[in-house]
Amino acid sequence: MPNFTPLHADRTLPLVRRIARDLVGLQSDLRLRQAQIDTLLRDANKATSKAHAEELAEIRMSLDEDQRQMLALQEELASIGAMIHSPTEGVIDFPAQLDSRPVRLCWRIGEEHVSHWHEVQAPLGQRRPITDEEFAPPVSAAAEA
Repeated sequence: MPNFTPLHADRTLPLVRRIARDLVGLQSDLRLRQAQIDTLLRDANKATSKAHAEELAEIRMSLDEDQRQMLALQEELASIGAMIHSPTEGVIDFPAQLDSRPVRLCWRIGEEHVSHWHEVQAPLGQRRPITDEEFAPPVSAAAEA
């Protein structure tokens, strides 16, 4: 998996924005379908009918398709080296290095650029703003470029 710089991560944002929007919508659909299934299963205990069973089967098929789409979006992100941090909030992480340790650059829907980072296992509440010094290339590498 590649290590990103903020500039490299920013270059992926046209694709990442689309994927993040799709993730948020899909996550909402998944929750709705699961709630529908839960309701139908509760009602099934009271009375079972053919129509009831058909509706349940239809919703389960839709849920399966939504789950396949979620996996496809995860794979699309993985193909560029990014990963989902929070599908509900549309937050995407990019692997990076800071002081020789692995960290994640972090972008969320509505942000203009990749402007935050966090430790690998840190929750969203521990995102920190990126400073220019933190992720700047080494002076020798910058001079060679």
